[in-house]
Amino acid sequence: MAKKAGKALTRERILDCSLSLVDERGLSGFSIRALGDKLGVKGMAVYYYFPRKDDIVDALVGELMSQVDLAEAERNWVDRMRRLHRSLRSVILEHPNLLPAVIMRPFNTAPAVRITEVVLDVLLTAGFDERRALHAYQALRAYVLGYVMTESVGFISDPPSWDNRERMRIQEYGDHGFVRMLQVIPAAAVFDHGEDYARGLDAMLSGLQDVLTECDRQRLLDGQTADHALENESQESVLLNDVKSLLPTQDFREAPAHLELS
Repeated sequence: MAKKAGKALTRERILDCSLSLVDERGLSGFSIRALGDKLGVKGMAVYYYFPRKDDIVDALVGELMSQVDLAEAERNWVDRMRRLHRSLRSVILEHPNLLPAVIMRPFNTAPAVRITEVVLDVLLTAGFDERRALHAYQALRAYVLGYVMTESVGFISDPPSWDNRERMRIQEYGDHGFVRMLQVIPAAAVFDHGEDYARGLDAMLSGLQDVLTECDRQRLLDGQTADHALENESQESVLLNDVKSLLPTQDFREAPAHLELS
């Protein structure tokens, strides 16, 4: 049976429907067939715009990353990194079912790569060397994605189900001696993830400021070492010229004829 004619199929419409499907079913429930049904077209029609399902997922990640505030108005590198990474968390939380793709898929679309480029540019411009800038970028990215992942999962697991009977009920924690878990459950119920995330991010940025100070100190030491080497080289040159001025003008590299060995 032919699909009913509807709105024109466009790249934007495919991505909108794809995101809606992922929000509803998660990545595991996302398929080209399901997408075709939602669009009112045969699944094969989607391949004209996206050759593979992975291409759609990459595009979705790119669209998500394009919404991140790059904080271009901030002049201080710490303030800019703070604002950008707070925005990154907020954007991902709007579509948490895409988080596995954000973590597992490489950043290979322009909007996603742009975030990496901006972060590296800010760090390198601030004075980090290449190795420490890469380390700082990886640490910040791991913090954001790791925090959002644990925030999305929650502190307490879902109750047991027919599919997974190994999950415990909260009432069973005490039977297994998990008294500390029971102790913090009331605090977990009113936990402010936004405040906690901001506090952890500030701690990371404070640590990176110490790293930058170490970079500055190393550059100063390297500069002093280079200056000292140039000074020694200059002194050696002066000394050599002084010695030469005391020597006879005769070139002793060629022995006089009466000193030549027979």
